Amino acid sequence: MEAFQGEGQTHELPQLTFARFWPRLGAIFVDLLIVGAIGYVLGLFLFDALARLGAYARIIGFIIAISYFGILNSRIGNGQTLAKRWFGLRVVDGRGVCISLPRSLLRYTLLGLPFFLNFLPIDFETAPTFVATLISIILFGGVAGNIYLFLFNRRTRQCLHDLLLGTYVVNVKPAGLCLPPVTTWRGHIAVVWLIALFALVSPALAALIAGHTTFQSIVDVEHTLLQQPHVQYAGFVDGKSFFYSSHGSETHSFLQAELTLDAPMTSDSDVAQAAARVIQTAYPEKSKHSTIVVRLVYGYNMIIASRWNSQTYKYEPGELP
Repeated sequence: MEAFQGEGQTHELPQLTFARFWPRLGAIFVDLLIVGAIGYVLGLFLFDALARLGAYARIIGFIIAISYFGILNSRIGNGQTLAKRWFGLRVVDGRGVCISLPRSLLRYTLLGLPFFLNFLPIDFETAPTFVATLISIILFGGVAGNIYLFLFNRRTRQCLHDLLLGTYVVNVKPAGLCLPPVTTWRGHIAVVWLIALFALVSPALAALIAGHTTFQSIVDVEHTLLQQPHVQYAGFVDGKSFFYSSHGSETHSFLQAELTLDAPMTSDSDVAQAAARVIQTAYPEKSKHSTIVVRLVYGYNMIIASRWNSQTYKYEPGELP
C-alpha cells in the first residue's frame, strides 16, 4: 500500500470504499429515468421519424445513452452521473482517479451494447455462423454476465465492463485516495466463462429448436407475414388459454399474430384481414374452431424510451370469408 511522509512519520493513504449494492441500484434506476425522460421528450417531436426507423431507432437511443453515461462518468463529469452525485458514488480506475473520456465511452459501450442489440429482428437461420455466434456472446454473455456479477461479486462490486477495463464504482464519502487490496473471487470469473460458453453454442441450439417440426409451421407463418406490405416485424403464436371457475375449467385455442408496421396503419382492417387469411391458410383445420387474433403495432423502441400505438382485431371461427 502506498504511503506518504509527514512530520517524520509515515502515514498510510486512506482507502476508498466500494459502492454497495443498493446505492448502485438506486443510482442506475434514477439515471435510467433521466435518460428515459430525454428519449421520451425526443419521441414527442419525432414519433413518426423514429417509428419509420424501426429497429434502427435503437441507434438514437444508444447515442443519447452513451453521451450521458460516457461523458459524465469520465473525468469531464468528475466520474459522476447526476444520480451518482446524489448517491455519493464515482467511477475510478485502479489508482482511484477518474477515467478518461475514451475509456469511459468504451466502458459504457461494453455495458450498453448487449441491451441495445437485444430483440433485434435478426434471422439467425440465414446469418453467417460467426455473426450469429458473436451476437449471441454479446447478448447473452454480456447481459447474463453483468447481472450475475452485479448480484454476487460482493468483494469489488465490479461488473463485466469494470473487470475488462479495470474500473470501479466507489463511495465519494468518506473520502479516500487509494483502493483496498481486494480482488475479484476467481469463481466469479469461472461462472462468466461458463456463461460465455453457453452463449457460444446457443445459436446452434436455437437453430435445432427452430428446425424441429413442432416449430416449423410457426416459422413459416412468420416468414409469410413478413412478406406483407408495410410489415417490419412479425411474431406468431399457436397457443391455448385456460379459464377456471367454480364450474370447472375451459380451454380455448387461438392463433395470434403481432405485426409491427412502418406506417400508421393500425386502424386499417384490410391489413389485419390479410394477415388473418395467411394464418387461416396455414392452419385450415385449426382455424375452423380457433379464434384468430391480429395485433397491429406502430411505434418505436429506443431502449431508453418507447412508445406504441396498437389495434387488436379478433376473428371468430367462420367469420373470415
